[in-house]
Amino acid sequence: MTLPTHRVFAVGRYQSSCAVSALPRQNVQRMLPPQLSLAEQTLTNPDEHPVLFMFGSHSGVKPVFLPISGSSYREFILAIPYLRSSGRRFRSPDIGMSGHLEAEAQADPVAHMSRLYLDKWAPTMAGWVYAYPKQRARIRSTENSYSIASYLGGRPLIRETTVTALEPPQSSPPDFSVIAPMFEQPFVQTYYGGLVACSVMTFHLDSATIRSATMQMTIEKAFLPGLEMGEKQFPGIDQTPLGSFQIDVSWSLSYPMTPGSLAT
Repeated sequence: MTLPTHRVFAVGRYQSSCAVSALPRQNVQRMLPPQLSLAEQTLTNPDEHPVLFMFGSHSGVKPVFLPISGSSYREFILAIPYLRSSGRRFRSPDIGMSGHLEAEAQADPVAHMSRLYLDKWAPTMAGWVYAYPKQRARIRSTENSYSIASYLGGRPLIRETTVTALEPPQSSPPDFSVIAPMFEQPFVQTYYGGLVACSVMTFHLDSATIRSATMQMTIEKAFLPGLEMGEKQFPGIDQTPLGSFQIDVSWSLSYPMTPGSLAT
């Protein structure tokens, strides 16, 4: 996918254990705002759609114009790739303007982050500017485990996700090429009231290190519509693209944009 060059607002580094899960299409559609619908893709069966679970931590996060070392925080992301505009009319962030996502932009798929959990307030609130659905949570992690609980009351949301690396880190493992496009799709998010914001997070995969891993994840609470509770196990991506891996990657984030800014 080729995107126009956008002004960079912030940079950082993300180290994460990830899993690609195939969920029923009707369940995944329920996790989306009405402006978005599932596009065609070849990773899963036609009656399923891929969902990306990311258990990670950021470091060195800062605006590009500030000469500081940057902040660090833990962040869980549930992202849905391979989406398109549903054709419904909606308002743009530009005051007094409204319309569809540009046809040119919709020639390529977009992605949506349905839920993000963080362990610090500042990056949580900063994400609201982009319409990212970030929520403050209690997160505990070690090198091989990750658990998330609600901020108020400490109710478990995802319990003791465990990860076991299967191979040394590589710069561009062949197994990753099938799922790499999921990291190249711009985000389309919605504010309360239906306003739409777009952003481009460029993951610098050419300098990333990636390795296959196994993962066991237990969802204790259905924190999104369509999300089913229970234990899930993932083999490494050396066995199947619908698997688990660890990634260490630097990123850069654009300013928030109107939908038409994604047109090439």
